[in-house]
Amino acid sequence: DRRVYFHVYAKTFSYDTETKRWDTLRSLVLPSGETPASATSSYRPGFLRYASMCYDPINKEILCFGGTGPDVPGGTPGTWTFKPATGEWRKSALALEPPARCLAPMSYDSANRVIVLFGGDHLDYLLSDTWVYDCTVRQWRQCHPPVSPSPRAGHSLLYLPKSRAIVLFGGYQYTSANTYCGNQYTQTVPYQIWRYDVSRDEWTAVKIF
Repeated sequence: DRRVYFHVYAKTFSYDTETKRWDTLRSLVLPSGETPASATSSYRPGFLRYASMCYDPINKEILCFGGTGPDVPGGTPGTWTFKPATGEWRKSALALEPPARCLAPMSYDSANRVIVLFGGDHLDYLLSDTWVYDCTVRQWRQCHPPVSPSPRAGHSLLYLPKSRAIVLFGGYQYTSANTYCGNQYTQTVPYQIWRYDVSRDEWTAVKIF
């Protein structure tokens, strides 16, 4: 619908690329489960921060996963979908999901019809696992490539349609393996570009300095 969607705290916003106007959307349910009226504390599920969102063109909905702030079992609201056509959030009841994390970008691979997620911040350690969400069946599966980029969060993850691959760039890591408390304990990952082939379940280092 030529709009950009964004969710933070207890509000979902849309940006119309034609009129250049932001709108605040009203949903009956928020990630993860609260109503707008009940979302009154920064530690409640409605006040989600640092989650990841990615458009699923197969089902014409936006996938939302992870984030921090929600006071829910496991520390994560899980997997949610947003229907732009109806303006409603829905919780996905899935048997398998990635572990809790935030600042873990996702990217849609149109050749394989999947959404790829890599790494992220558990807020006491970083992750380096690879997960794929199959849009056709709406299911997550963990991949186990023999080689992966180092643990990181806040990186860029983009799809290259001509190469039919996901490209990863940048991110941050901790300066201490055991301590994390804001930006003074993080540093930028050394300059790296990685390429991921979903069909072969293979990460390849393109350039590392």
